[in-house]
Amino acid sequence: MRASFLFTSPFTPESDLKTATITPASSKPTKSAKNSSPPTDQGHHRRKPKPKETLKQSQADKRIDFLLRQHFDDDPDFRPLILKLAEHDPTPKKKYLAWLVKHWTGPWNPSDADLKRVARHLETHHKGAKYFSPLSWTGLRLEDAGYHADIFRYTPQTLAKLGGRIAEIIRIDEEDKQIRKGNLVITGGAEIAYKDERWTVLRVRTQSALNRLGQGCGWCVCGRGGHGYSFPFDFVLSSDGERFLAHKGEIRDRWDNSPTANLYYEIFRVVNLGSDGYDRAVAQVEEAIKTKQRHTAEIENQLMQHPDLAIWYAEKVIQGRWQEFEEFVRVATLPAGHAADYAIYCLREPWPRFENKIKRSVVPLAQYRRAFPGAIPKTDEEIFQENLAHWRAYTAKARRPWSHDSIQWQAESRERNVDFENRLLLNYSEASIKRFAKLVASLATSEIASEYRSKIQSYFTEATDEKTQVVNDELGPVICGRICRRLPEVEALIADDPESSFAYAKGISQRFLDGEAAIRTEPELWCQYTKKFLRSTPIPRQQSNHSPRVLPPRTYKVAWR
Repeated sequence: MRASFLFTSPFTPESDLKTATITPASSKPTKSAKNSSPPTDQGHHRRKPKPKETLKQSQADKRIDFLLRQHFDDDPDFRPLILKLAEHDPTPKKKYLAWLVKHWTGPWNPSDADLKRVARHLETHHKGAKYFSPLSWTGLRLEDAGYHADIFRYTPQTLAKLGGRIAEIIRIDEEDKQIRKGNLVITGGAEIAYKDERWTVLRVRTQSALNRLGQGCGWCVCGRGGHGYSFPFDFVLSSDGERFLAHKGEIRDRWDNSPTANLYYEIFRVVNLGSDGYDRAVAQVEEAIKTKQRHTAEIENQLMQHPDLAIWYAEKVIQGRWQEFEEFVRVATLPAGHAADYAIYCLREPWPRFENKIKRSVVPLAQYRRAFPGAIPKTDEEIFQENLAHWRAYTAKARRPWSHDSIQWQAESRERNVDFENRLLLNYSEASIKRFAKLVASLATSEIASEYRSKIQSYFTEATDEKTQVVNDELGPVICGRICRRLPEVEALIADDPESSFAYAKGISQRFLDGEAAIRTEPELWCQYTKKFLRSTPIPRQQSNHSPRVLPPRTYKVAWR
């Protein structure tokens, strides 16, 4: 602090000295001023008084005064403007104020929104100056992202482009610090899947997020390649800072060891609670069964998306009818098996709304009828099929071991055997020949050759006892009537085979016009065909007024197809 002293000269006039020493009337001498007055005795020497202390200006105020003098000629009218710009400087000493004033006086004409945006970028730049290069935790370099400590190397436009990259590097470094300390960090590529008082589960979906969360751990998947594991992973953090990694039932601690059994099942439970979709719903149902308490309406609505879990929840937790579930489901979307399970285990009574759908599925229908006798009556076709199955059960050849000469082996070989067919034609009656003709026609293509075994077991039985003969007498005519009808989808497949076409004509007991061209190529077969079906010269197909073929109705279904 500078101190000024007044010296008099012997050549100074007395009037001037007065004028210089008289204190104005408006100012009164203070006590300190009186005490510091020079002594009257010129020979007496006293200690010099200390200079008067004044309040020091802060660095920010000095910058404001300097900028006011430099850019605005110390015009006090511009001080509010500089103070307004200083509000957008995030530093306490206003180190960026000169940069703001420089660009404000230039071509830059910012709005209030622009000033707020620049203030955020300046805060990021100031924060980056505190970091080492490279950064202490991640080894990242701010210079690699275009960072410069000198703010005057940027314009407001270039600073806006830099802010995002610097903020990302700093955020990663700060996250890594927290992760190494065992604190929860929500990093990019991961989100919170589940959280309670003890556990927090992060769903990790990217390799970079897994590498950051796995710092300081012995997990092999945190390296390159992932060792064949697929995403997502579950990063589990306990309240005491312990870290675990879970992936499809495999759980490892930070040292890459398996936890104890109790801890494993506890972590597995919370991971399922935080899992996606079905696994999470399973864990929620198990939790409700364990606590014997219903979930909130929001969770129950999610459970309804999985009918099997909703039925399990209604059976074990609600223990009865679940009205909201019945209103939610639709006949078109709910499978017949689930509908039968809900009626059996939850309603414990017939569910007429879904009976039409249940009766079209064999297994759910059988379960439904066992639980509710008489709920869905059997149709005539079902009764016939049951009798047919009972008839097949008495087939002696079906119970014998297979051999190369057995019907089963011939069927499985899927090859035509002339000797075998001739034996069948000789040993069976005319009715059997008709049925066999249909079988021969079926063997013409490999698509339906797999039906061979079942048809032979069904249509060629040996009556070894009276009971079997009675069944044969009851069902035989019905079967013969069914298999002697025409199948248009088969005719196109066998029309080029003379033997199959002739056998098929004998099976349907009428002419087979589509196969006559093939039968003509075999003179012996054509002779037999002419004697049986043609009493006169056959009329060409183009000149015939109508076709003698008898086609079955479209609604007709063959029993064995």
